[in-house]
Amino acid sequence: MELLGYPLTIAGLAIGVVSWQSALLFFVVSVLFGILLSMSAVLLEEFTLRRYPSLQDVFRLFWAAFAENFGFRQLLTFWRVEGLIDGVRRKQGWGAMERKGFQGSS
Repeated sequence: MELLGYPLTIAGLAIGVVSWQSALLFFVVSVLFGILLSMSAVLLEEFTLRRYPSLQDVFRLFWAAFAENFGFRQLLTFWRVEGLIDGVRRKQGWGAMERKGFQGSS
């Protein structure tokens, strides 16, 4: 759904079916919702398990929760769809892996 949403929204904007105000509002709300979910998960873990040694670590995770919505989340969506397609095609394994060993530093 998410992968199709971007091109369909752009197509809708191009042909005039979707107003730019609606598209912008929907984008802002979806990004804010993603940030809220990620930050809530960080806070929940911090309040229950106290895994992060300092407050600076929690703020770093908040920054990551904000930044993941701009590029990384879209890349993850692409990889998930690619994995789904490979699963439907019953592709197994990682493919051929070639060992190269350690390269000497010159």
